[in-house]
Amino acid sequence: GTGESEPLPPEYSIEFLADSILRLLNSFSLEKVAIIAPSYASPAGYSFAQDHPDRVKNLLLCGTMERIPAPLTPYVAHSIATLERGDMEQFADEVLGLTGPRVGHGLLCADPSKVIPRRKLVLRILRSQLIKLSEEDKLRFKYNTYRLIQHSFFDLGRPPAVPVLVFTGEHDTFTKAHLCRRIAAHIPGSQFTTILEADHMFHLEQFDTTSELFYRFSQELPLHGLSGISGLEDYSIEARELREAGWKQELTDAPSPEVEPEAVDELISFIPEISEAAKVADEPGETEAETEAEAVDFDTMTKRELLQYAMDRGVDLP
Repeated sequence: GTGESEPLPPEYSIEFLADSILRLLNSFSLEKVAIIAPSYASPAGYSFAQDHPDRVKNLLLCGTMERIPAPLTPYVAHSIATLERGDMEQFADEVLGLTGPRVGHGLLCADPSKVIPRRKLVLRILRSQLIKLSEEDKLRFKYNTYRLIQHSFFDLGRPPAVPVLVFTGEHDTFTKAHLCRRIAAHIPGSQFTTILEADHMFHLEQFDTTSELFYRFSQELPLHGLSGISGLEDYSIEARELREAGWKQELTDAPSPEVEPEAVDELISFIPEISEAAKVADEPGETEAETEAEAVDFDTMTKRELLQYAMDRGVDLP
């Protein structure tokens, strides 16, 4: 249901996606693989590892949560309504968490006080792509979102018996760190960390750190000493017993403090399409790619051109 595949109707569950992973491995005669399951893919990766631990070398769950919290479900549904109305700029801003009911709960951290490199570049690329969604892409987004609401949840009572690493960006406002930590806390022997100076788009904002984290864990190399991440949290049985009292408050589903609407103005001003009169001066520490990005018309670029532009500047795209 993603990429160039046909839109997959929402009645096809997460278990169907997990079964598709098995069919894919069998078709290529792959016996055991490392599963990297970010965001939307994480429930399918978790389900597959539960049912087929003999086929999983290790599992990386990135930017995940047990289920979409009930308070956020109406906000997510509101974005679909905006999409169906055809207001693509409003839709993009809602998904990113810049305006509408999802302010402070979108794919990007809307708090400009948080330090996130490449913020302006990532924001402009993602917003441009969301505004230009094809009719098939719109259907994919709608179907996949409904699937997450209807079917996506983790059976924490039956954790997968494989090595697991759970992580997200430290400033993730959608799959917040405490929600990711909750998953790790229910998987004996798992590890948890966050990528520093990143949000839910950690793979774009901190590409080198994310790639190194993927590589080291999938190749069973030590993670200690890796720069760009917070300290590793060990959730072995012994560690769980020692930390149990300290976790309880962190594992609640209490929402993080709301971001004041005024605080988002600075972030929105990065986008000429929203505020033609806005002129954003170079920020301290701004990268050459970010400065150049302000003069680039992303709306006229094809997907291939956008991909090449981002890769040339050290920013990968999903």
